[in-house]
Amino acid sequence: MSNNELRDLSSLKLQVAKSTHSLDNWSVDSVSQLPLAAEQHKKYTIPLICTNTGLVVGTFNTIAVAGSQPLLGQWKNTQILHPLFSLTPVALLQFSRNAYVRFCALTPEEAASSEVVAQQERLLRVSALCMLHHLTEVKQDIPWMPEWTDVAAHWTSLMAISYWRAYLDSDRFKFPRIRISKLENRIELGSFLQLCWQRKKEYESGVSDRAEAARAAIAEKAMVSIRDAISGMRPLSPRILYRWFEQNMPARYEKDLIGWMWELFTASEKTVQEFTLRDVDMFEEIFLTECPTGSSISHAFLEVLRSKRKMLETRLQTFEILVPNVVQEAVDRGEIDVANAPKLQDYPNRAAFLIATSKWKLAQPSMTKHRDKELDRQQNTMTVKPSFVPKFSPYQSAIDADEGEDDE
Repeated sequence: MSNNELRDLSSLKLQVAKSTHSLDNWSVDSVSQLPLAAEQHKKYTIPLICTNTGLVVGTFNTIAVAGSQPLLGQWKNTQILHPLFSLTPVALLQFSRNAYVRFCALTPEEAASSEVVAQQERLLRVSALCMLHHLTEVKQDIPWMPEWTDVAAHWTSLMAISYWRAYLDSDRFKFPRIRISKLENRIELGSFLQLCWQRKKEYESGVSDRAEAARAAIAEKAMVSIRDAISGMRPLSPRILYRWFEQNMPARYEKDLIGWMWELFTASEKTVQEFTLRDVDMFEEIFLTECPTGSSISHAFLEVLRSKRKMLETRLQTFEILVPNVVQEAVDRGEIDVANAPKLQDYPNRAAFLIATSKWKLAQPSMTKHRDKELDRQQNTMTVKPSFVPKFSPYQSAIDADEGEDDE
């Protein structure tokens, strides 16, 4: 609003402005410099960030009065935690189990959404951190959550030992403590759980008190129950399995992950024919070398990969066994004389003669050997070009030989 427009204000408005600020000697130009009422009462949204995880768990609104936000006493010392930290140990474990079941049952449409998958993974990571806090004393100087690859690989172990600890309910038993700081900003979840299982074994072998023994028996029963319940659970979506595989692979395989590995892992019975058994062998070799194994999710990934091998083997068996059997049956019935080649005059037309000649050639032992040799050569030839091959791989010498032939 320009000064000319302000000068057109009525004298009543000017008097109201003067009396509001207790300045009778103010002019119209001075009043025009005053902040508007809307500017004096701006609203701000403040995020509530979990102290342990660093995630935003809520917001609250404030109003700036006199150009400043309200002073919140002791705000720097306020601790905000994710709602899962408020659950009791048993309630948390039940929630975590249900969350994992939900994750494993994602539909193909849900699994195709990176946002949905990331949200579910984040929830399980928070659940894992809460379980660690109930499992032992965790001191966090900085926000931290275990990596999804660690959570996925050790979920069953973490759930089982957490159930055991929750039902043991003994103040005399302690697991090793965890410290997360700027200098040590991560832990090896697998290594920590190994220490926990070792500590559990030592406790059970040394317990003599009758009350402690009774608690240990209850805890063991609860642990076995949950382990049996979730041990067979694994994601159904190949996309989720492949996402876990990508996160475990070193950066040097980036081109492979978006190229031939993805194409082979998602291949159908028709498109898998573009690959060979040796391609599948190389994929499996890289997987076993680079990725952690022993978890339900790694087992599920390997099952999908080996199903591609089964598809190729079934195709080979169909070609190598069924077709020769038809020819052999014709030989047994006397329709094909292996010793004597067909003669044109013995057939009503040239088409029948050519068909008989083809069958006679297929029946020859030399032709069968040649066909088998060709099929063997095709399936033992690598059609993919991996970015990196482990040096101790049994296929390394063959790869070097192939590269030598290419150089020639």
